[in-house]
Amino acid sequence: MNFKKNKVLFLILPLILGSCSATSASTSDTASDSTSVSVSESTSVEPSVSADTSASTSTTPVDNRITKAIQSLKNTSHTVETDSTVRVYRTADDEDDVEVKYDYFFTFAYGEERAYATTGHKESCSLDKTTHNPIDISINQADLDYYRYFREPDTGIALTEQISYSNEYEQLIASDYDDNTGVYTPIIFDSEFRNPWDFIPESALYFDTEDVLHLDTSKAEFLVNCYQAAALNFITDAYINLNEDGTIKGVDIIMNDEGDGTRWTREAQYSISYTNLKTAKVEHLHAFEHSNPELATALNCLKDKTNFTYSKTFLGDTSSEDTETIGYFTEDLVFFHQYTQGEDRLQPVLNESGNESDFKLIKTEEGYYSYEWIAANGVDFKWTPVYVNDTSVLIKDTFEDIGPTFYNVSPELFQKTGDYTYEIESVVLSNAGSYFDNGFDKANSAVLEGSTNKLTITLNPDGTINNILTGFTSLGVQQDIKYEVCNIGTTVIPKCITTE
Repeated sequence: MNFKKNKVLFLILPLILGSCSATSASTSDTASDSTSVSVSESTSVEPSVSADTSASTSTTPVDNRITKAIQSLKNTSHTVETDSTVRVYRTADDEDDVEVKYDYFFTFAYGEERAYATTGHKESCSLDKTTHNPIDISINQADLDYYRYFREPDTGIALTEQISYSNEYEQLIASDYDDNTGVYTPIIFDSEFRNPWDFIPESALYFDTEDVLHLDTSKAEFLVNCYQAAALNFITDAYINLNEDGTIKGVDIIMNDEGDGTRWTREAQYSISYTNLKTAKVEHLHAFEHSNPELATALNCLKDKTNFTYSKTFLGDTSSEDTETIGYFTEDLVFFHQYTQGEDRLQPVLNESGNESDFKLIKTEEGYYSYEWIAANGVDFKWTPVYVNDTSVLIKDTFEDIGPTFYNVSPELFQKTGDYTYEIESVVLSNAGSYFDNGFDKANSAVLEGSTNKLTITLNPDGTINNILTGFTSLGVQQDIKYEVCNIGTTVIPKCITTE
């Protein structure tokens, strides 16, 4: 591998881990994305989380088909896909029926290097009381990030990787952080990312009188817990499906409906599929090598500049629904103005709606003090300091802290997708939008840090930036944001500020 840089750092893990020792996530968390109604009315699944490594004590010979089935996944590379659906039906008309779906993907890799990876997709919504179909406006869905971990051969510690926005490869020690002690504890790969089939004994599998292969229910609970199952009903059976060659194709988890008999009923479905037996791999990251000289020049257009205009437009379904905020940047004063439809862009008027505010930051010896155009009584508008608490004014230390910082993003992270268009690589997408947003707290979209799902830059034929298009998903709806930069070196603060 040709890595540009190799660092070993500590990483806090805000992610989906694959440990069989982890308890199932609460069901209420899975429902909170789209509705305040909890999917779970009771704690139904109490998985057995200890790995059973004991051998069968039965004197009955083990069916060779069982041995072959387990060996197809034990200490063997493979990919796992799990599909789960939980529905809760309420008898009260004023209480929503809800549905939560999770699709997870896991990769277990053996061989010269032990590795583990996980990603997924989640979706939740309210259901129509009559048809039980999803209500479109309530659908909330999101793709989960792709996480990869590798076992350090000498210490057994779990390592992960990332590409920085300066396009440097970084290797990180995966660690748990204790809020109470402030201590980071390195994660041991074999403890956290265990393949459950390494611990399920042959005695846990059996054929019934109709020659159908089953998995013991206690081991089925252990299995689904290792795959991050949440809010399932009590497991009553588990059918193992085999491929023609006797390897395991999948597992169907059987659960009865649950409820309190009067107020709610919960249905749950869960299935597991196995693919890429013996061939599954977890690829290492590497620094990108896209050559984009024109984009490199464009991304540096604001570097060391203290005079420019930067607009931010939330794109609606129609142009009349667009909301635009323009930042006028000068070294001594920065002004953010939210435009209303039909307003003169050259001579803006300070907002006095009570719901919209303009902001300005004034340079002082201590930094840039922030002010908001607002009226406490909704009538007498004036510039009022923005407070972060009862006594402290919001101050930005430097000019660079107020506006976008996309000059810190390497052009090598972008693929050229057209004559003038560039799209950022998916592996660095989730936080990318924050570099193109304003740094000032009241004029940025914090959700872009961690939730960016698109980022495309379009240049003009002369190499200047035409626009930057990014976005995120909120409550199941795609929200796009367009940024534009202009008047570099010629920006003038509008008269509504200079004469106010």
